[in-house]
Amino acid sequence: MKKEKSNITSLLAFNIKEQRTKKGFTQSQLAEKIGISVRHMSDIERADTFPSPEVIENIASVFKVPSYTLFLPNEMARKELLLMSEMKMMLDKEIGNSIEKVFRKISAKDSFKGR
Repeated sequence: MKKEKSNITSLLAFNIKEQRTKKGFTQSQLAEKIGISVRHMSDIERADTFPSPEVIENIASVFKVPSYTLFLPNEMARKELLLMSEMKMMLDKEIGNSIEKVFRKISAKDSFKGR
């Protein structure tokens, strides 16, 4: 009796294959870059096996995407989350800069009062 593939395994397999072909890698090239056998890579893309967290991280690193995006249901959702992530990083940086400026002003006023 053949074991049925889980939805998450099938989704991950689909997304890995989609990203691999978009990046122009063969299974062999990707397997070499992440340090696994071509057979293992083939099994992952066919959803015959679920990769270890380390393999998932290595694949995401090669694709230059956050690992969680490999579990998202479609390209549009991945793009939206990546954009939100980039926006959050920009906002965090700007907020940090603003807070730093406020502390500098407060420190300057406090040192002026002490004179």
